[in-house]
Amino acid sequence: MRDLREEFERRGKLEGKLEGKLEGEASALLRVLARRGIAIDDGMRARVLACSDAATLEAWLDRAATAADATEVFGEGGT
Repeated sequence: MRDLREEFERRGKLEGKLEGKLEGEASALLRVLARRGIAIDDGMRARVLACSDAATLEAWLDRAATAADATEVFGEGGT
């Protein structure tokens, strides 16, 4: 019984860490976009905040560092 509880606790901690990483990446992306004057609409903002794929958020953040507009970050149609 104790092993099961410990496993749930371990999984919960890992999920919490991942969630925190995703929130941090999304926050950083939105901040970079704002500081660089790259406008995004509410739909794009919601998509960033809802994204649960770290690799996607990291790719967007990397592109945001040099992009001229949102299309260069997210692609055509905000994808």
